[in-house]
Amino acid sequence: MVEEKVNLNYRKKIIMAKEMIELLFWSLIVVTWLAVGIHVAKEFVRFANRGDNQN
Repeated sequence: MVEEKVNLNYRKKIIMAKEMIELLFWSLIVVTWLAVGIHVAKEFVRFANRGDNQN
């Protein structure tokens, strides 16, 4: 009985660790793409406001 509880707690901790790793992975993906998007938008605004564009 006690051994089953310990085994169950161990399984819960493993599942929790996997979920935390997955959350970290997706968080890094989202933050990376947000940073890229912000950089692209900043460059667009910088070059769109230049006076020498021929558009």
